[in-house]
Amino acid sequence: MASSCPTCHAVTKDDNSKLCPNLVGVVGRKAGTTKSLLGPSENMKKYGVIWSTETLNEFLANPSAKVPGTAMAGILEDPQQRADVIAYLATLTN
Repeated sequence: MASSCPTCHAVTKDDNSKLCPNLVGVVGRKAGTTKSLLGPSENMKKYGVIWSTETLNEFLANPSAKVPGTAMAGILEDPQQRADVIAYLATLTN
């Protein structure tokens, strides 16, 4: 996982202390449907994709290009780093 992700996102089921949505179960989940301390993201809801390897890869390459106004500031330009993060996210199941 990219070193900055856990700053904003939780990666354990019961951790609701982070500003952004918990990443447990993100693969297969619809964008904009998870609670966070920032509140609901209308732009993410409008994006409305189901998070998959493909949609996560596109989003993580440049989040604000996919979802203008997103609070997600991190960009993973390196394709291998994105693949590694996505592979890790796929292990975070409910």
